[in-house]
Amino acid sequence: MLVGHVDDCIGAADTKSCFQRFIKRFKYPLSSCGALSFVLKIKVRKAHNCVFLSQTSYIDEMVAKFGMADANPKLTPMEPGLKLSKAQQPEIGSAEHELMAKTPYRQLLGALLYASENRPDIKGPLSVLARFGHNPASLHWKALKRVLVYLYTTRGRELCLGRGIKDNTQDALTIFVDADHCGCQDTKRPTSGVMISLRGSTIDCISKRQGPVSNSTPASKLIALQK
Repeated sequence: MLVGHVDDCIGAADTKSCFQRFIKRFKYPLSSCGALSFVLKIKVRKAHNCVFLSQTSYIDEMVAKFGMADANPKLTPMEPGLKLSKAQQPEIGSAEHELMAKTPYRQLLGALLYASENRPDIKGPLSVLARFGHNPASLHWKALKRVLVYLYTTRGRELCLGRGIKDNTQDALTIFVDADHCGCQDTKRPTSGVMISLRGSTIDCISKRQGPVSNSTPASKLIALQK
């Protein structure tokens, strides 16, 4: 198997000799054929029959770029109980609108969305904050920067894959589903939360606002499960 993205490539084979034969017959030269350790700003570490993924250096780059290295540490990605809505967005032409137009809101949002693939604990806040990308308020910008500070505070955390591969007591595939009721302040639509686990390892995590308006919390959870 060979997975390529621009100039980064990951190869895998049943045996080392099989992979070496493939490398010799490969049409294009490869700069390195060692064990996978770093790809697409993701650090790969293998230990205890598991693969650990982290983005410490990428998070450090973001913090330096957006000038947040001296911010007070945060242990949660979003302030508990914080309610964000479009009603908080500034009026076009106002002083706050002119000020926020100069902030790199969408740039930071995009950078955090990439990091969320290995840090699913920030997908919920980003799902909410992405709704205000075209006209953010200072409150939205503050909440977005908090997500970055939280990542920096917890940058040593890793995503573990393969934890239960040899454990027969682990279910092959487990799906956890939850949803709030009327969570969106603007549309009153629920937000789905879905986590998919393979042998005890998280392989996907989704946070998304639902389409229909449900009339109860159980109904919103059923819709989340169907998605």
